[in-house]
Amino acid sequence: MIQTSDKYKENIKADTELIQCRAELSFVPPGATEGAEVSTTECHSVARPQQLKNGSFGMDANWGTLENKRIVLNGSVSFIPRENTQQIGFFSAGMCNAEGYFSPAEEVTYTFDALYDIVGVSIAFDDLGGEWAEELDFRAYDGTDSLLASLSFTNHKALFYTEIRQHNVKKLAFSFRKWNKGLRYCKVSQIVPGIILSFASEGIFELDFEESIDPFSSSLRFPETTLVFDNTDNEFNIINPDGFASFLRQKMKTVPKLDLIVGARTDSIGMGQFYLYSFPKTDQPNEAKVYCRPSIAFELGNYKNEERGLQTVAQAVAILFANIQEPVVIDEELKNIQVNQYIGDDIPIHTAMAYLAIACCGYWKFERDGSYSLKKWKLPEVMTNDVDYENMWSKPSISMGERYTSCTVRYYYWDSANSTLKGTDVTVTEDEDDGQQLGVTSYYICSEVQAAEVAQAYMDFKNLRLTHTVDYRGDMSIEAADGLTIQNDFTKSKVIVMTHVLTFDTEGLTGTITGRGLD
Repeated sequence: MIQTSDKYKENIKADTELIQCRAELSFVPPGATEGAEVSTTECHSVARPQQLKNGSFGMDANWGTLENKRIVLNGSVSFIPRENTQQIGFFSAGMCNAEGYFSPAEEVTYTFDALYDIVGVSIAFDDLGGEWAEELDFRAYDGTDSLLASLSFTNHKALFYTEIRQHNVKKLAFSFRKWNKGLRYCKVSQIVPGIILSFASEGIFELDFEESIDPFSSSLRFPETTLVFDNTDNEFNIINPDGFASFLRQKMKTVPKLDLIVGARTDSIGMGQFYLYSFPKTDQPNEAKVYCRPSIAFELGNYKNEERGLQTVAQAVAILFANIQEPVVIDEELKNIQVNQYIGDDIPIHTAMAYLAIACCGYWKFERDGSYSLKKWKLPEVMTNDVDYENMWSKPSISMGERYTSCTVRYYYWDSANSTLKGTDVTVTEDEDDGQQLGVTSYYICSEVQAAEVAQAYMDFKNLRLTHTVDYRGDMSIEAADGLTIQNDFTKSKVIVMTHVLTFDTEGLTGTITGRGLD
C-alpha cells in the first residue's frame, strides 16, 4: 500500500471527494542525453558539468560561494561538499559585472552521438538561490556543423522551457549573456534536449491504469497505462508534419498522477513511471490515445550466460537488468539462493525473469516509483485497506477454482558428457489423492530440494481457491500484493490483491480489484 496522509485516509471514501488527474509526457529523445558530450567555457573548481545531463532538475541546496551578499548567517546557505553526491552542475569560473553581463558570454555545448529530432529545450538554473540567466542564446547544428537555428530569449524564471522544433540535430550550443543579479557566477544545474508536456484534468479524457502480480507464471504481466487526451489542435495526428507526433519516439517517459483534493489540501499519488509503447491513435475526433509500459517491456533480447555452474539469484538479476537504469530491489531472503547459470539458448529476457521468480518462490513487482522488486511469495499478515458496500458499485463476485493435491517440478543440471541440460522430476503429493495435478517449469531450478520447495509453494498458491472480484469507487493507494478485506453478505473476506485496475474519466475515478481469498 502506498503511504498516505491521515487526511487522505479520511477523505478517499467521502462523498465530497474530488479526484483530478495529471500526466507528464517527456519529449526528450531516448538516448540523446545519455550519449551527449558536454563541453563548457572555463568552470569554477566546485563545478560538476557532467551533472548537467543526469536528469536532476534544480540544485540540492542553496550553495554558498564567495559572491556579493551570497552568504547569510540564517541557516539558509549550505557549503558545497567534496563528495560528488549533490546536484551542482555548471558554475562559471568568472563572475558577471555589476549589471549582470558576462564578457564573454558563458557557454555550454551538447554534442550528441547521433542525429536527434528536438522539440525544445529545458534549462534549470539556480532555483534555490533564486538566480537565472535573463538573456540567453540558443543554436542548433546538423551533422555537418551547419547552423539549423539561432534564437535569442529573455527569461525571468529559474526553470526555462521553450519549443524549438528541429530535426536531425547533432549539436546544441547555449550562450548565457546576462544574469539576473550582479557579481555572480553563472550557475546551471540541468539542461535537457526536450520539454515536459504537462496535461491537467481538463486535458485528459481518460486514464486507465492496471497493475498485477502473477506468482509461478512462466510469463510476465507488465503494468500498463493508457492515456486519452485532448487533440483538438491535431498536434498528435501522425500525418501532421509539423505536430508533436513527428517528434514522438518509443521510450519517451510518461509520469501519470492522481490527486485527491479536499478543500485547500491536495494529496498526490504517482501511478508509476512509464514509457511510450505505441504511437498515438487518433481514430476518435479530437482525441489521442497512447499506451505506456515500464522500461523492461522494451528489452527484447535473450538471457545469456555461457557458464555451466551455479550462481546466486542476485547474480542472475544483474545479468537480466544489465541494460536497465531503474533500481532493482531483491528481498534479502532471496539474494543468495543458488540457481543454474545456464538455462538454455535463446531464452527471452522476460521469460528468464519469470523462470527466476519461480525458482526462488518469488514474484516480480513493478513499483510506482519506477523501480523493480523481486519479492518472496508469502501471504500478507496485515490487511491494509477495506472495501465495503458503501464503497462498491455492486456486490462482489466470488468463484471457486480446482483443488490440487499433486505438483511435479523438474530440476536441471548440466550433463558435460553429452553437452546438454538434463532434468529430473520431483513430485510433491498431499495426503488426499482426489485433486488435480499441477506442474511448473523453471530451468533455473538446480536441486531436488529446491524443486520440492517450488512444488509445495505452487500447490499452496493454487489452493487459494476463492477468487474475489469487485468494482468499487477507486483508491490510488491500493497496490497489487496488498492484503485487504472485501465485504460480502456474510462477512468481510481477507484477500491478497492480484490485479488492480483504475480508470479516471469525466465521471471520476473507478476501480476493479481481483484477489485471492485468504480464508
